[in-house]
Amino acid sequence: MDDADNYSSGGRTQNEPGAERTVKSAAQDVTQDARRRAQEVITKVAHEAQGVAGNFRDQAGSAFGEGKTQLVAQIGGVARALKASSAQLREDDLAGLASFSDTLAGQVEAVHSYLDERSGEDLLTDVQTFARRRRGLFIGSLLAAGLIAVRFGRSSTPAPNRGAPVRPVTVRPATVVSRGGVRTYPRERS
Repeated sequence: MDDADNYSSGGRTQNEPGAERTVKSAAQDVTQDARRRAQEVITKVAHEAQGVAGNFRDQAGSAFGEGKTQLVAQIGGVARALKASSAQLREDDLAGLASFSDTLAGQVEAVHSYLDERSGEDLLTDVQTFARRRRGLFIGSLLAAGLIAVRFGRSSTPAPNRGAPVRPVTVRPATVVSRGGVRTYPRERS
């Protein structure tokens, strides 16, 4: 017999009947232990991921709530301004423009009420439903909102002062020292 056929495993040689069972049993034990440990790691990672996701959700919800509150306040201010301008237009005998301003104020108030009465989850559900039903309009709205945001972003950054006077360039002669002495050459304008 070869040495490979007679290796020892727990005091038994491979040719003995219980040796094969001992090797299989040990392999099964190692496999079960590895599975148990892997399951523990997966459970621990999943639990930590849920905690992180919960924290993120809470922070995002809080930030969204604050942003929603500010937006609702600004929209309410726009509605009040439109009503005030409508009253001013009526005083100035511009009933047609006053009527238009009233209609616009009513629409803005409707948006204000809608946003004020809904929670963040309700708004998200409404947006998702709208996106599913009217994909083209939803994508077009996102595109328009993006273009408007870019436009406002560009207009809010200060432009370089193009009307500023140009500072005059002075031309000074260049002085070169060489073995033969000092020579002066006029410099070219830069």
